[in-house]
Amino acid sequence: SNPTWGNIYSNKEGKLKYVGVALHKEYDYDFPFAAYAENVWSIMGKNLLGESIRVPSIDVVEENPGYEEIISYRLMDNNKEDMIHLKDTLFNKFERDEIKAKRDIYTIDELLECIKLQIQNEQNYKKIENDIIRVLLLDSVTNNGDRHAFNWGLVRDKDTGEYSLAVFDHSSAFVNMFEDREFFVRNGWNT
Repeated sequence: SNPTWGNIYSNKEGKLKYVGVALHKEYDYDFPFAAYAENVWSIMGKNLLGESIRVPSIDVVEENPGYEEIISYRLMDNNKEDMIHLKDTLFNKFERDEIKAKRDIYTIDELLECIKLQIQNEQNYKKIENDIIRVLLLDSVTNNGDRHAFNWGLVRDKDTGEYSLAVFDHSSAFVNMFEDREFFVRNGWNT
């Protein structure tokens, strides 16, 4: 899709009200109803995973019926926090050629080992490890097969150095793999 960051305003009775900074993704999804899947997963994630895992709030924008877009609100305060994608933590262990050769497929043990190298605080690491397992369980239940290493990250508090887990881009959730088998075959994906 084609995401764009920007300030979001609501228009109520002709008055603009600042809502916040968000990512706007136009309709360009692989799956029907992807915008709604992203919204529902976000609601479930916030309710089931708790506040320790950062899940963006999602609004579905229906300016043109059949071409739903989403607004994904920012997960962090750039003045106080920074983020590293889990894909970037892999460079702590693997060389660029190894990453390319592995074609983005890593075992959970390899990913956790790289996260441990990044965090270097046993208590904080154990919390993140537990959070990752909880996210993977929710992804399994919701049939979200798109939790690759760019769809989550570690948010670091610049003052304390403590990390929290952030997850985003859930638009592939709730795909019925049996009914949509032809869709996968048509698009060259191995089911």
